[in-house]
Parts: sequence; structure tokens; C-alpha cells
Amino acid sequence: MNRRAFLAAVAGLAPIARATAAPKIPDDPKAIVVEIYRLSAGKNGKYEGSSAFTAPSVRKRWFSRKFLAAVVADERAAKGEVGNIDFDPVTASQDPSVKNLTISDESKSADNAVVRAEFFSFDEKTSTVVRYFFIREGGGWKLDNMTCVAPSDTKWDLRELLKPAK
Repeated sequence: MNRRAFLAAVAGLAPIARATAAPKIPDDPKAIVVEIYRLSAGKNGKYEGSSAFTAPSVRKRWFSRKFLAAVVADERAAKGEVGNIDFDPVTASQDPSVKNLTISDESKSADNAVVRAEFFSFDEKTSTVVRYFFIREGGGWKLDNMTCVAPSDTKWDLRELLKPAK
């Protein structure tokens, strides 16, 4: 291949490289939750690795300042042990299994949004429902709380769990 043909081929690939080089960071609450589950599922889609909830890049990018401060304070207070969050909030479990995941907007205003993630774990007959609460902060959407509302024996609110003991 001569030099001119090579340079033409490389120039033709430049738009493709730009399009795939840096993935766009979603700034929509539902898209953020989709990305959190994608990251948590890992390359094989089996939720065998670390949760996106514990990933520093996810926390920095999508947690509100107050939510991040509460999570970090809980971890520091635990002094190397497990803090008040002794499970993966994304999968609402200690042994992750996510099947038939559906993610939908529950509500959205100019400054607040709630996204619902519903899925089944293992062979359970009752679905798990995790709600993601977002606020507008710093010009983008930031995760400010998570709750689990179903099944009834698994209910939790991360803001409540993160409150320091009195």
C-alpha cells in the first residue's frame, strides 16, 4: 500500500475512532440507572464482580455531594469492617442475581426524578423493586438515595441506613 492510500484509509477511520473512543456519559436518570446495571452485570452479564455502587468512578460521576459524603462517612466509621450497608443496593442482595430487569421512569420534574428498577432474583416468585432518587446538582442529574420497596421483607432506605448512630 502506498503512503497516499494509507493516509486516506487512516483519515477515513478518524470519524469512527472519535465515535467509539469516549463513550458519552448519560445525563438522564433512567439512562444512568441502565448504565449502573450494565456496569454491575460485568462483561459476562452475571453480576459476579463488584457492584457499580462501590466503583469510585460511578460515585464521583453520579452521586450527589451529600449522598457521597454519607456513604464515605459510613465506610470510614466502619474502620475497615463492613458498614451499615452490608449488601449490594443495586441488586438488593449479598448474593446478586438479576433476571428480567426492567427500568422505567416513575416521575420526573425539573429538579427531581425517580427511576424504578424491577427484577427477579434466582427463582423467586416475587420481584424486587429498587427506586433511585435523583436531584439536579452541578448542572446534571445526581443519585441522592435508593430504596427497596419489594419484597416486603427486604425493605430499606439507604439514607436511613447511612444515618450515624446517636
